[in-house]
Amino acid sequence: MPTAASRNLVVGVGCNRGTSVEEILELIHQVFTEAGLALASIRNLASIDLKADEPGLLETARRLGRPLRFFGRQDLETVQVPNPSSTVANHIGVASVMRSSSSSQRIGSGQSLILVPKHKTANATVAVARVESPS
Repeated sequence: MPTAASRNLVVGVGCNRGTSVEEILELIHQVFTEAGLALASIRNLASIDLKADEPGLLETARRLGRPLRFFGRQDLETVQVPNPSSTVANHIGVASVMRSSSSSQRIGSGQSLILVPKHKTANATVAVARVESPS
């Protein structure tokens, strides 16, 4: 099992209000299985601070036993993403929540590399980044 020192994956998560923990977890499990990644390597989950009270996100982090870090819109605006979402831009005001959130881990913690680009269900979106500095 990876130690805290080897936890270097950040899971950026975007979701609609009211998205179930089951839908988010199923998507994360699917993405990790398809990419051959270990859930034990997750350093943290990340999303926009507008979702800081979202029960499905909070419960997902609890069930995975990993912290959930939130970023403000101003942090996410500075991150360039290859496939911006006009829907997210219209509703939230940034080009991407989950890709920006996973990429935003470089703020104060080294560079990141997107390993798994955007994967979606009807209500959730996930991307995975590897960061240089596990913590």
